[in-house]
Amino acid sequence: MAAARKSVVLVDDEPIVCETVRITLTARGYRVKTVEDPSHAVDTIRKAKPDLIILDLYMPNIDGASLCRQLKEDEELKDIPVLFFSGSSKPVDVMSGLKAGGYDYVAKPIDGEELLAKVEAILGLKR
Repeated sequence: MAAARKSVVLVDDEPIVCETVRITLTARGYRVKTVEDPSHAVDTIRKAKPDLIILDLYMPNIDGASLCRQLKEDEELKDIPVLFFSGSSKPVDVMSGLKAGGYDYVAKPIDGEELLAKVEAILGLKR
């Protein structure tokens, strides 16, 4: 399995989303660390050194776009690709994520096959 050594950090404040995405990705061989409190995201990402970050656009305390900008300003973390997802597929929200430094965007509810295809495409580009 090509994904066996790839790791993902998922940041989303909804536990059910974290669990669903974790199950989907681990079934394909990814190592997944979930973060439900976005205030802990940077520390978790720094420790995990993932191949990919999946980031919810709308969370309490800090929105995903702001968190992404913070990651992209950090020398140690700036090259880790970010895949956004959100309950909104409005063009303004998609653009908000992409302008913040995100690589791609998936709308909720998340289709497992679409998510896997985007994750594999992003990680394929990173190899």
